[in-house]
Amino acid sequence: SPQRNSLTLKAPIGLVKMSEYSAKDYGRCIAAKVPEIEHNMCSKEFLALRACMQTAILYWKIAASTQSGPPNSDPINEGPILSVRFSLDQKAIGIQRSSHEVEFRNRETGEGCSKKCRADSETILGFFWTDCPTCDVIIIKTSGLDMLVYEPQSNALRLVESKKCNATWYLYTHESRYGRIYCLQLDRVGMALNLYRFYRDAVVQQGTLPVYSSRIAVSAVDNIIMVHQIDAKVVILYDVFMDSYAPISAPLPLLVRGLASNSKQAAQPADQQSSAYGGTLYGEGWNFLIPDLICDAENGLLWKLHLDLEAIAASTSDAPSILEFLQRRKSDLSMVKTLSLAIVRTTILERRPITLVAKAMDIILDSYSRSMKTVGGAAGVRRTSENLLEP
Repeated sequence: SPQRNSLTLKAPIGLVKMSEYSAKDYGRCIAAKVPEIEHNMCSKEFLALRACMQTAILYWKIAASTQSGPPNSDPINEGPILSVRFSLDQKAIGIQRSSHEVEFRNRETGEGCSKKCRADSETILGFFWTDCPTCDVIIIKTSGLDMLVYEPQSNALRLVESKKCNATWYLYTHESRYGRIYCLQLDRVGMALNLYRFYRDAVVQQGTLPVYSSRIAVSAVDNIIMVHQIDAKVVILYDVFMDSYAPISAPLPLLVRGLASNSKQAAQPADQQSSAYGGTLYGEGWNFLIPDLICDAENGLLWKLHLDLEAIAASTSDAPSILEFLQRRKSDLSMVKTLSLAIVRTTILERRPITLVAKAMDIILDSYSRSMKTVGGAAGVRRTSENLLEP
């Protein structure tokens, strides 16, 4: 059934102790070389093992393919850790140590500095790195915001500006810096999800989405709102750029992909990979992280959500609507092109009404025209010919 492939959980990241990997790797290396002895034998594996015995941050890069090796690590000072964020250039780490202190460390030199707040009058809610031209990091406190410049050369933080306001919570995602920003509020009594759009000087309610379960979670991928109906174990998809807030397709289930740890298993059909997953979809240990991650604590996995455009396109017979949907997607342009041409071809071959064929062609030509205007010039003509249907 094409409907079961609507969404994919990809790139599991094992949340395991690094020492398990390091000890096994070091042991295998020694066993492979004994009885020969040489200088610096298995030094890489030994250093990895030694690092895991120290206080360190273990991390994995979220990618489309499964990583079977040990995690990367950065040594840090002992102490409590409330949250960790890497700088945008990956050269520094911010570590919130308590509700009154955030530590910043240069990854190259290991040197650090701290930013503290007044323990008697304010609390640090969190922090994040930014590409704002005037500052590098913003600390959110109950009394407002501190905008700071991080200077790794002098190992110091410089306060640029403070904004005073009363705050009790915050949420930040790097992806929400541009474009439309929405806040979703769940009305459990009315069984509705209210959408509010943030403008520079106002907050306006944009619409309401129905919910069919008292337990829901929300994710966002490529400007698609995913409303997870946890009890029913399905997802309903909404396109925020559509004029109406009707679902894109029928409710669709999640499908596990990318779980395999070797190339042979990776070639297995998606349904077999789902069977290989030992946990329960939408299990009690699932924690949805904005915008598109799921922390599966019980199984020690971190999942990243992806749209399966092919399955979504196959789940509806409304050719113009799915074509418009595809032209707004940016996550997989080659798939967008392939599916769009296939839909138009099928519409013509099936001798659908001429008005429907004309509307489908108009959507394609409009997308092509906008691409031409975007790139412009002779080089742009060449580029758009290669990337026909790019939004």
